[in-house]
Amino acid sequence: MAKTTIAVYLGENHLAAVEVKANQGSAEILRYTVEQFPESGFSSEWLLEIWKKEYFSHNQVIALLPLNLIKYKTLTLPKLPDEQIQAGVKLEMENTDPEAVYRIISIQKGAENTLIKLALVKDADLGSYLDRLSAAGFSVKWAGLNHHGIQNYLGFNLDFFEGSGADVYLSVHNSCSEFGALTNEELLFRRNLLIGGNDLATASSEYLAELVEELQLSLVSFRTTNNMPVPERIWLFGEFRTKPEWLDHLSAALGIGFQISDQNRLSGVITGKYTAELAPLVGLSLDDVWLSRKDWRFTTNEQTLREVNHRKLLTGIKSGIAALMLLGGLLLGIQAKAVREEKNALWLHEQQESVAQLRRDETEANRKIEQIKTLEEWLGNRGRELEFLRVLEASLPEQTQIKDLIIEDGVIKSLSGSTRSVSTLLEKLQQTPELKTFRLRGTITTDKNGMELFQLEGMFTPGEKMP
Repeated sequence: MAKTTIAVYLGENHLAAVEVKANQGSAEILRYTVEQFPESGFSSEWLLEIWKKEYFSHNQVIALLPLNLIKYKTLTLPKLPDEQIQAGVKLEMENTDPEAVYRIISIQKGAENTLIKLALVKDADLGSYLDRLSAAGFSVKWAGLNHHGIQNYLGFNLDFFEGSGADVYLSVHNSCSEFGALTNEELLFRRNLLIGGNDLATASSEYLAELVEELQLSLVSFRTTNNMPVPERIWLFGEFRTKPEWLDHLSAALGIGFQISDQNRLSGVITGKYTAELAPLVGLSLDDVWLSRKDWRFTTNEQTLREVNHRKLLTGIKSGIAALMLLGGLLLGIQAKAVREEKNALWLHEQQESVAQLRRDETEANRKIEQIKTLEEWLGNRGRELEFLRVLEASLPEQTQIKDLIIEDGVIKSLSGSTRSVSTLLEKLQQTPELKTFRLRGTITTDKNGMELFQLEGMFTPGEKMP
């Protein structure tokens, strides 16, 4: 079934939008527009007029985020299992940037630490940007990053462009630029440059030298970080309609050719000179109709809460339908059993005293069985805590101190303390059969004496005792 998606970008002084239709492995550009804001500035009325004039099919859109809204941050966490990385990042962000909406863009695991790169935007800034569309009656499904749009666009056109699978690009916007290197799945390198198209247009000789220097540094850093050669070409994207005057100078200074995309593998409307500007929007549209990389998508906290409530509502509706179907079946069964139940009731009335005595006997038997089970459980658990402390003491490395211990019904809810090396402690516990289920709870910190502070949880699993 065909799916149609519209992607929108509100720049400093213009609007760009593209509508993409996808079906059975092919994609088609239905329509697009690039419009300068009127002298009075952006307004909801102006946007709706453009929408009506260009015949966009609906008002549900995805939004491309401006470069100046996005910040990037690198977290250094201890080496953690994959299932604990998300929890570790969440804890760190709640402590340092509680008002930010973030997405993980890369994870690099080292011998001892894990480097996690994040893209983040303040929830208030994201809401303010999206509110400009919402005020005009638009429904914003989610928002995406410029480099993710470029990544999808180049990946979709890989065979068409005869790409190498790893592309370097320069995305020039009015007030800033973005330099990056990426594959179809991974962002290898990225930098924000404070030089934009306005600077190059008004004082190109002043800013060209600075831009050349920034790009040279970026290329060296990319080559060193990823151990890859200098690319044969750099893809050029951004807000320009014709080949920029400064491009030849830039190419000569770097010794690398620039490639401006003016065509693509998508059928439908030909975007021509606007292709380089619309490419990130096309890429985000492809994500929406095909790739579904939801871990790349930004939504405000309010949108996220609405989505959670919506899922709960759908779950409730499905449960209600299932309950109604079950109830219908039960009603049919009840009707079929009516005669039998009437006969049973008559027989029970005749045997009332006997049945009452049987129920009293059953109740007494069940009570005694529960007493026996309680006694067996008490006998089985007696002395278990002492045995746990004995096994734990024998398994602790030197200079390890236990400061707090919480045990409930044989389950160790919390075991905290300090040691020289948490990894050594965990290794010794793993070597002890009764303690091998213990896992790290939370993150590892260090006190002023260099001791590592830890918190564990798990089950004490002693072996069966022989008679």
